[in-house]
Amino acid sequence: MHAAYGDDYYICRFQEPGKMEDEMAEVGAAYVLKDILTTRQTEDDLAYYVSKLEKTGFTGGLNYYRNFNTNWELMAPWNGVKIKKGVAHFNNQETAEEISNHIYEYIKKF
Repeated sequence: MHAAYGDDYYICRFQEPGKMEDEMAEVGAAYVLKDILTTRQTEDDLAYYVSKLEKTGFTGGLNYYRNFNTNWELMAPWNGVKIKKGVAHFNNQETAEEISNHIYEYIKKF
């Protein structure tokens, strides 16, 4: 990935454990989250997430990108699945009831 996108590509920057966490700690969780959260989140939402991330840090989220190859392997069964038009990144908030129903139907299979 480094060869294709360069060292400044966000996923590449996340690879070294501790480095990005230190950079985020320098500017603070509120600064990092301001540009990430959608307009649907309120100031109260921001304050909640900031309070949690100030305690736990960003390592859990960053580890997703550090585990990129395994994530791709785990997603292989969904290769070719069609994504519903209009579903966004925060679909759990935008269509909560529909998502809950899909999860419930999936769990009932077991």
